[in-house]
Amino acid sequence: ICLLRSLPLNAYDPELPLNIMGVLKLANKYDVVVVRSAIVSCLTKAWPQTLEEYDRLELLIQDSINQCCRSSHGMLHGFNVYKSFPEPASAVYLGIECRVPEILPAAFYRLALTDSTRSWDESGDKSSTLARYEYPAKWHLIRGNPDALWRVLLVKGKLQRRRESGHGIQFTTLRTCKGSCNNAFGDLTGTGNDTDDFLNALKILEEVADNGELCVKCERVAFRKIRNERQNFWNELTRVFEIDALYQLH
Repeated sequence: ICLLRSLPLNAYDPELPLNIMGVLKLANKYDVVVVRSAIVSCLTKAWPQTLEEYDRLELLIQDSINQCCRSSHGMLHGFNVYKSFPEPASAVYLGIECRVPEILPAAFYRLALTDSTRSWDESGDKSSTLARYEYPAKWHLIRGNPDALWRVLLVKGKLQRRRESGHGIQFTTLRTCKGSCNNAFGDLTGTGNDTDDFLNALKILEEVADNGELCVKCERVAFRKIRNERQNFWNELTRVFEIDALYQLH
């Protein structure tokens, strides 16, 4: 219990994975279940298991970003804005090294959305105005693991191609609809095409679909299609990143 109290278990600290990795390796080695469980429980707050939890965390992060952008100094809690949130590369590194598969789908996904050309240690005023997809990550941690790096770059390319093709969402009016929804569906088709973040693009699409331009029946169909697409994509993350195979290779 004393050990648990002394652990720096702040789920949103970007340094948490590296700070806690040594303790977690010892807990694994000597089968100290209570310590491992406490660490994994903390990590899953930063890298959620369900789409609902992921959406809540994203909303919290976006609110913090908005707060930062409104401030005169462009900082959050004294740090560049991206250094106030969970960092995905170190989470992937820990998830592989310490066998914590629970955090890998969300961590891999967020890493695939970061800018691989930016240094984590860069600073300056511009960092406060970066879009989420421009945030840097600790890419050097996984460049030594070609299997993990290959997975991230592969999905990164797939997400870019999905965006370029309009995210592959098609809408058609119902036979019972008089056709007044055709233009509204046309507007929906081009929504969210400025981001590789498929989950966020569909979230934006859902908000636009709620603007009152669709009839009740078409709106209901659109919502169901969008929500099913988001949930199916989330459910497929483990398969998309081939996480089970990654452990067989490691």
